[in-house]
Amino acid sequence: MKLLKNAINLVIICIFTFLSSSLFAQERGEVGTCGDQFIWTSTGEAFVPNYIMIDVLGKKYQLHGHGTVGMKEGDTPSFLGLIANGLNVPEKPEYGGWGGRYRLLRNRLYIDVPDFLNGKLNERHTVARWRPAFQNDFMARVKWGMVPYENANHNPIIILNDIEGKEPLRIHQSKGDWIELDASASHDPDGDELVFNWYVYEEIYKPPTPILSTAKEGKEKVKFKMPEIPFGEQIHIVLEIKDNGIPFLTSYKRIMISSINNQQALK
Repeated sequence: MKLLKNAINLVIICIFTFLSSSLFAQERGEVGTCGDQFIWTSTGEAFVPNYIMIDVLGKKYQLHGHGTVGMKEGDTPSFLGLIANGLNVPEKPEYGGWGGRYRLLRNRLYIDVPDFLNGKLNERHTVARWRPAFQNDFMARVKWGMVPYENANHNPIIILNDIEGKEPLRIHQSKGDWIELDASASHDPDGDELVFNWYVYEEIYKPPTPILSTAKEGKEKVKFKMPEIPFGEQIHIVLEIKDNGIPFLTSYKRIMISSINNQQALK
């Protein structure tokens, strides 16, 4: 009820993001793999018949919606942004996630903003950057309705600093303090191997100097000094953990870091 009440108070206009994300892998030259099980084409035509239309319910899924090649649904991020994956914060459209990233235009009206993907800045990329993860998630959910639990893949379980859960971890420190993030207790319910990736969501706020230079991909822990953060800003670090199941699945943990002196501005 709380989420529904909050959602009613938000109006989101996203001309680019909502329309573009309905085209599964329609951008030219985009290819994704998971072993030899997951390959999508430049138009996305193979994705639905090969991985979605594989059971009774899946066969009802449209292949070319509205007469558009590759069009699957409309306003897909309206749902994607509500999935509890550790990245999405539905009450905060400006944080970004599977449903896109937005800025407040006026009153309670939000509009989409651009993110980087492959070095290019575009409003479509606030959703497209997560596309391999949410398409695999879709594939896995179809399988969940078809096979026993032990025959399907499931998302990794993130435990960060001994805390399990999908809510953001909020850290308030002073400049120069050491911050240590430890995800070594994270595990996969299917026993799959895990790959750890830490990065700053720089489109929200980019620190003047890199803070994760010690965070090599595959490392379960990172440690860095608290940088100086301007009044009213906060750093968003994303911990992304992928398994090696089929299809590979992704879980996230968002870490929000702010200066103790900035707390009043961020309320």
